[in-house]
Amino acid sequence: MLKLSRTEAGKAAIFAAAGVYTSPTFMEDILAAAVQLLEHNTRLQVARSGLSFPYGDWSCGLLKQIRQVRRDMSIRRGAFERSIGGRSLIGSFGDLSGVDALLLIGHSGGGVAAVHAASLLGARLPGLDVHIVQIGCPRSAVPPELQARVRYLYAVHPATGAAKDPICRIGSWGGWERSGLGVPRWNPLKLAPGLRAPVPIIGGHADYFRDRPPFRNEDGRTNLELVNELLLAGLIDI
Repeated sequence: MLKLSRTEAGKAAIFAAAGVYTSPTFMEDILAAAVQLLEHNTRLQVARSGLSFPYGDWSCGLLKQIRQVRRDMSIRRGAFERSIGGRSLIGSFGDLSGVDALLLIGHSGGGVAAVHAASLLGARLPGLDVHIVQIGCPRSAVPPELQARVRYLYAVHPATGAAKDPICRIGSWGGWERSGLGVPRWNPLKLAPGLRAPVPIIGGHADYFRDRPPFRNEDGRTNLELVNELLLAGLIDI
């Protein structure tokens, strides 16, 4: 995975994209942690940051939002300009001129929108260094040119390591390819994020960003701290 350099100076923008039917404050803590992570571990100055709700927050209809995410997940590569979430997310960025690096953190359906937005930005702003962290997201195809820039975090049981977030079982990364003998074969990870990492959190899909008891493990570390650690390991060139 391409990583952000500790030594290269520049300006960064960070946006957190929520999934469906989400509280307006749900991702505030992870956004603040990401801003602090970059400013304390790199020479990048965070010039812009914000929360985005590409499918609406909990004031909008739940079923409508679910249908929009499912529709976006079905869009083929090359047609992301039709993405509801992707276009909405880009609209929340404002002016990115002068920004060197963009970090998108997507929870649940917000991770789908983040990939679509990054793909569209690749054509519009080819010099922009985009990185994506998907957290608790459905399995939606990541274009090959973005796979190395996407890190995927999913919840597992702290004791057993078994995956436990049902949203992470929705969808597919698979695709057909040809073997060395030219025989078609199904690759379940053909369009998967470049790096996939388990997070041993307490709770489930809605609890990745909890930072107080009872969401604290036996070592005294909160869910948010565990997610932050994987953000650091996945993004910063150490």
